[in-house]
Formats: sequence, structure tokens, C-alpha cells
Amino acid sequence: MLHRIRLNTGSIKWIIGGALVAMQFAIAGEITLAQDTPRVIAKNVSKVPTFNIEQLREMGRSNSSSIKAAQLGIEGVAEKQDAINKMRFLSIISKDLPVRKQQAQSGMTAATANYSQSELDLNFSIAYTYVSIIYANQQLDVAERGINDLNTLGDIAKEIVKTGSRNDVSKKQIDQINVYLNLFNGKKEEAVQGVPRAKAALREAIGITDINWDLQTADKVLALADVQVNRESVIAEAQTRRGEILQAQSAVDATCLEIKAQDKIRAFAGKTFASGSDIHANILPIASLDENYRPGAIAPEMPGNLYGSKKSRVNQAKILHERAQAVADKAKSLIVLEAENTYLRWIENRNRATSYLKSAEEAEKLASSLKERFDPRGGKITLDEVITTGIQANTIRIAANEAIYKATLALIALERVSGGGFIAPSITKK
Repeated sequence: MLHRIRLNTGSIKWIIGGALVAMQFAIAGEITLAQDTPRVIAKNVSKVPTFNIEQLREMGRSNSSSIKAAQLGIEGVAEKQDAINKMRFLSIISKDLPVRKQQAQSGMTAATANYSQSELDLNFSIAYTYVSIIYANQQLDVAERGINDLNTLGDIAKEIVKTGSRNDVSKKQIDQINVYLNLFNGKKEEAVQGVPRAKAALREAIGITDINWDLQTADKVLALADVQVNRESVIAEAQTRRGEILQAQSAVDATCLEIKAQDKIRAFAGKTFASGSDIHANILPIASLDENYRPGAIAPEMPGNLYGSKKSRVNQAKILHERAQAVADKAKSLIVLEAENTYLRWIENRNRATSYLKSAEEAEKLASSLKERFDPRGGKITLDEVITTGIQANTIRIAANEAIYKATLALIALERVSGGGFIAPSITKK
């Protein structure tokens, strides 16, 4: 039995010849959660356990079906290698056996790379959902603050209208406040439902089947990380560390060896390494050639048997080898595109968050100042100004939180797309 293997490369799935070689390419890098999650019943928060992101990742490594499947994949390849190595005397009959032993090693390389990818994917999924819980709670806080402010202003407006203390306040302001209340109640509902959706996705990522399992996040506020990311370094790390690159190259190596194997077979039909393997591929991304442009991958190919004379079979193997190289080249180009796109997503949202944060702070100061100086009995500051600046402050804060959230997701994704070469910094503050 092999010991558990943990490496820091890879994140997508390929399967070719006894080894995983597939491509899952997600430029957007975001998970769409179900929209119809029912409202959860309030729980006693003091009894809900608190976890940080590292504790959750450790739980995931112990429970995740993806990790278990990847580990079993390694063990299966090891068993196959052991079986082939024990066939010492069979090489007298099967002249291609020495080549099959070499191909089995390529399978182990690919299976190990797949395990590394699975770990990176797990880390990303847990970080994504953990951060999403924090984000939803932050947006809930802002929405509730906006509702409380509007309710207070509504009471003030009603009292002014009742007493007639100001001529510039009428039922118009009351109606306006009710319109904004409906808006912020909608924002609150988004956040209220966002929390259980994110928690459900986190449970699935960790491998917890109890739908009543709950948690509190140790971190409460997302922070805009002050980190420099080098575009060229991210792309270079992706090309050298990503597991699907290693897997695709393993397929290239295996098909190259297949040329030698077919040259040693004298029969009219020659089995390939695929005949002794579970050759299948995960669902590959289909190209999207509309306004949501996304290039697609090339599926791997290797038949279980090649037919014809030795010369013909060798030529067929050469063609399949060239095709495997094309698959690997395409995989590499997709990885480069994904890495660059993720980097640009980080730059965009970092810059947006920086601007929005400054704007939110200024808007909140102005709104607070006007609210404090507003006099229900009269004065230069109008209720309209107080209402408008309060709405602006909360709306900009919501936008700032969203930009920080997206920037944080991009940093998390950079760690995955670089194959672990880039390490995401702390993404939260207590």
C-alpha cells in the first residue's frame, strides 16, 4: 500500500492510458450556488462551533471524496505496475512487455499529478466557500444598517409632517424612504440566503453529509490584501507546476512508447496501453463562441487496439502520438490563458476595491455629518440630503465589499492556477 502522497502541483483533470489526463477550464473561476435554498431556522450561536480556514482544509483532506478517489487512483496504478513487473517470463511471449512497464510509470506520474490537483482544487473550494460566508454576512450587516437608518429617518419624517415643523418635508420624503426600504430589504434577502448557500457548498467541499452541520467563521471581515503579484511569474509557475501539464506530458510519453510497442508486435491486431486501462475523460469544457467567449480543450484519444501490418500500426501510433502532443499544447495554452485571465481579474478588482473603499469612507463621513447636524425644527440641511447621502454611503459600501470579495477570490484562484507556486496572503482580518 502506498503512503499518502501530497504535492503542490496541479488542479484540473485529464485521463489517458491508465492515467488521468483531462481539462476543466474555468475562466470565471466562480461557483454558481442554488437559488432556491430555503430560509434556515435561527440557531443558538453559542453552540455552533467556530473554524478557521486551515482547520476546514484539514477536515477536507480527511473527508473529501475527490481526495480519496485520487489516492485510490495512485494505488490502482501501483497495483498495475506491480502486476506487470511480476510478469518476468511473459516477456518471452509478449515482446512489448518491457515497453508496457515504461508506460505504467507514465501512468504513475499522471496519477500523482492528479492527486496534487485534487488537493489544490479542494483548498480552492474550501477557501472560496469560507470567504463567501464572510462576504454574505458583511453584506447582511450593511443592509441591516441601511434599513435601520431609513426606519429612523422615516420616524423623523412622520413626526415633522405631523407637527409641521419644516415646510420642506412632506409625504414625498416618507414615500421616498419606503422605496429605499424595499430596495435594502431586497439586498438583505440576498445576503440572508447567501449565507446558507455558501455553507451548503462548504459542507459539500469538505465532504460532510449532515445537512444540519453548521459553523461560525473565525474570521469576520474580508481585507483587501496588500500584495504584489507578478504576471510573468504566475504564468511561468502555471506552466511548470500545473498537474494537467504533467498529465498531458505523461500521455505524450505513453503514446511515444506506443510506437515502440507496436513495432515489437507481430500480430495483425496489436493491443495498446489503453486496452489495459480505464480510458475515459472527465467532461471537458465546451467552447463558447458567443459574447461569453471561452475556448475549449481537446479530448485525448487512444483506441484499445490498432489493426493492420506492423508498418501500418506503427504509423497509426505515430499519428496518435502527434495528436497527444497537440492535446498537450492546447492544454498548455489554456493554462496560460487561465493564469493571465485570473491575474487580470485580480488587478481589476483590486483597483476597483481601492477606489470604492476611499469613496465609501468619504461618503460615510458625509452622511454621518449631515445626519448629526440635521435639525427637525429647521435649518439649511434638508432631509432629502440626509436621505440621499445615507443611501449613497451604504450603496457604495456594498459595492466596496463586493469588489474586495472578488479581489479575494482572484487571489485564491491565483494560488490554484499557479499550481501552488503563488501563495495567497491572509485574506481576512479579525
